Amino acid sequence: MKLGAALCLGLVLIASPAASANEQFDLICEGATKSVSRTGTDVQSWKRRYSFDLAQSKYCEGACRGIFDIVKVNPGSIVINDDLFDDSLGRGFMYVYINRETGEFVGDSETIYPDRNIPPLTIEWRGTCEVHPFSGFDRLPTKF
Repeated sequence: MKLGAALCLGLVLIASPAASANEQFDLICEGATKSVSRTGTDVQSWKRRYSFDLAQSKYCEGACRGIFDIVKVNPGSIVINDDLFDDSLGRGFMYVYINRETGEFVGDSETIYPDRNIPPLTIEWRGTCEVHPFSGFDRLPTKF
């Protein structure tokens, strides 16, 4: 009986890999950031690596100093930021997604300052992403 159970367990483990190749991957994205503030408009180029594990719904960026939850995975997009904020500095939103069909990277953010005489700050990230092999998540040293 024990041999039969072990054999069944072995077959299940072989038939269900931990994560398929399309669930773990890196994206190297590059584009331009346009920010509009009281001092004017500024455009800067950017390039960044993102590592994704869709099975765990996690991602990290750059040197992976932190691992974050993916907001939503759809057949056509991955949403990595969908925040509304309201704090002592201002209130606004940030929304960032990557189109899975085209590789287009889109991010938008706006902060308004209702208690100050400061115009809103708007930021747009636009770019394209190319898929690369999954580099993994570094184990972060922690105290607890």
